Amino acid sequence: YGKKVLDSCCMEISQSAPGAQHEARIKNARLVGGYIASGFIYETAALAAFERAVGESGAKHIPSAMKTISDAIENGKKEPIHVEQRQNGGKDIRYSFDDIDDKGDEGDSRRQGRQEETKETKETVGDKGDSGRQRRQKETGGDTRGHFDDAEIGGKSTVNLAAVIREWISNSTGSFTSEQIDRDLVLTTRLEKKQRSRILSLCTEKKLVKRDLRGAGKFHIINSHLDEINIDDIDEESFDLILPFDLDRYTSIPKKSIIVLAGSSNAGKTALILNILKLNLSQQYKRLYLMSEMGPGEYVDRLRKFKDVPFSSWKAITSAERTCAFDGAIEGHNPDGLTCVDFLEDVGGDFFKIPSDIRAIYDSLGDGVAIIAIQKKTDSDYARGGQGTAEKSRLYMAVDLITSLDHSIICSLKIVKNKRYVNRNLQGHEIHFRIQGGAQIEAVSSWLKSTDVDRIKYRVKYEQENVPSHTKIKI
Repeated sequence: YGKKVLDSCCMEISQSAPGAQHEARIKNARLVGGYIASGFIYETAALAAFERAVGESGAKHIPSAMKTISDAIENGKKEPIHVEQRQNGGKDIRYSFDDIDDKGDEGDSRRQGRQEETKETKETVGDKGDSGRQRRQKETGGDTRGHFDDAEIGGKSTVNLAAVIREWISNSTGSFTSEQIDRDLVLTTRLEKKQRSRILSLCTEKKLVKRDLRGAGKFHIINSHLDEINIDDIDEESFDLILPFDLDRYTSIPKKSIIVLAGSSNAGKTALILNILKLNLSQQYKRLYLMSEMGPGEYVDRLRKFKDVPFSSWKAITSAERTCAFDGAIEGHNPDGLTCVDFLEDVGGDFFKIPSDIRAIYDSLGDGVAIIAIQKKTDSDYARGGQGTAEKSRLYMAVDLITSLDHSIICSLKIVKNKRYVNRNLQGHEIHFRIQGGAQIEAVSSWLKSTDVDRIKYRVKYEQENVPSHTKIKI
């Protein structure tokens, strides 16, 4: 039984989608930890199996993922789980099969389910089933639809399966499979699974879920909730954000906004983000820096290169290594402040999923702003994932390397999208800047209209300026 549990948990981790992998690891490792504590699963076997599952999921930072799993296992071991709690013969919950309402075939389904339940109950517990139903009817005035209070059948509590499944759906998002419901609610008998199928059909008719036509047994949860806007209670004040090169003079960033920084390789994405954090060190809101390609040592080394601020000032920033599930980190730790994601990766080459990851980050924000760095190709203004990566952004910038010099690099910063400009519309304009030591930045041009810029001529110009005067070549 322990092997089945471990195999199921590993499968869920290996098949988890980017953005949900962190939570999948924690949930399943915690469950397995309970079985390890009760002696039904060996911890060494579990860790080996989980490491294989993490690798199959496409994770690029397996040691970090395994640290998460190990911590979750330790938490799970605090609450041992015994097999008799999960197997049908010993589980302490029995399900009744009252339907969702009293119309049409649903009533027939209810009566048929009750008849089968009554037959099964009488064979096992005699007249105690009747006393339990009588007590439940007395407590509810004869109406047991959607009822969660337990009744006693042979010393075991019984709850309404339809109501349990509806609650399970209401507390979930996205998609699910019927096997997931069976596993979470411990539906093991043929009768329970048959009634689960009936209930899911009723939920489909009531527009609570819809079937996935591409996969048998898969459903998508329909979220019909609306967060209505009260126009009399809206704070129109912009988010107080200082940007390099006086860019904040030309753009207004509203609260709950996304800024995208699409950059080619080694073009200064991290330097720009660190400079934005430096400019906003004294702001009243919280600052969170989530980095996916730097370790703690490299991060500290980059900070020490900023000579214009005391090193201790950087303690005002909460920094952490993070490779995925950025939305969860923001929602849990910094929904109303400034969060910088450096950078948002495509897992397994699934570039088309990046816009969905950006949307998830947007949904996790309260009044805060998230600056998201993403890789892009040199000959494109848009990040990997295409123009869809610009849909939720209020400011979209592209950064490219122009040339590498002896002690610095020259890069360009182009405004691809500026949703709310002030004073001057810089959309379609770019500025060229120098990065020294991976930290210090300074503008080497004014804001230029991109259509008037010949990058090749500017590259030659900057390279000539870097050459000693006696060796310069006239062009």
